[in-house]
Amino acid sequence: MKTKVFVLSTFSLLSFFNIAFASDSEICEREIENKNYTTSFPYCEKACDLKDGKGCRKLGWLYDLGHGVKQDYQQAKTYYEKACSLNDGYGCTNLGELYYYGDGVEQDYQQAKTYFEKACSLINGGSGCARLGKLYVEGRGVKQDYKQAKNYYEKACSLNDGYGCAGLGSLYDEGAGVKQDYQQAKTYFEKACSVNDAGGCAGLGVLYDYGRGVKQNKKVSKEYYGKACDLGFQYGCDNYRKLNEQGY
Repeated sequence: MKTKVFVLSTFSLLSFFNIAFASDSEICEREIENKNYTTSFPYCEKACDLKDGKGCRKLGWLYDLGHGVKQDYQQAKTYYEKACSLNDGYGCTNLGELYYYGDGVEQDYQQAKTYFEKACSLINGGSGCARLGKLYVEGRGVKQDYKQAKNYYEKACSLNDGYGCAGLGSLYDEGAGVKQDYQQAKTYFEKACSVNDAGGCAGLGVLYDYGRGVKQNKKVSKEYYGKACDLGFQYGCDNYRKLNEQGY
């Protein structure tokens, strides 16, 4: 009986030390993952004050989306700028996104490109590489160039960025800047979907829906559309509903 009490006491003590010695940045991230946004705020703020790039980026994200605080793009910009100055790749990407969409700033694709390029040059900058690929596909702030898009998508995908893998899959699906190849499209969509990228899952749904490079299978297609929907992609929801109504 004493042994059991001792084990429980030790476990409780270890749990206390795990909490007590977690960094502000770690607590900030954990509380955000648990959607405790108000609780996360002071830890993110303190981490940022200590020049932790991730803490600044998370703080910017809270302001960007209005989680736990009033939405404020100017504040988001301030903290993303600080994160980017501390060489946080995702912070640079998020700053670029503000300029891409014109959220709280004048829409400026050149500025977006500048921040995406810095993100792409950093170790954790796969998201920046992927966004650069998107700029080259769309011809925004740059001359449209599918080969350049492919290069950036490939770099992003090699860094396990789902958006980059999905973009690469789309190039092969459409034959844009590369020879159309549904098998290659499938490979990249699968990688994207495996890291919970909604576009990658939806791309797989399309391949199975229409039998592109795979045997047509509406039930499998519906599963992938459903996953895309669960990840917040309306296109996936619409196609899941359509196949569901057709009895699949």
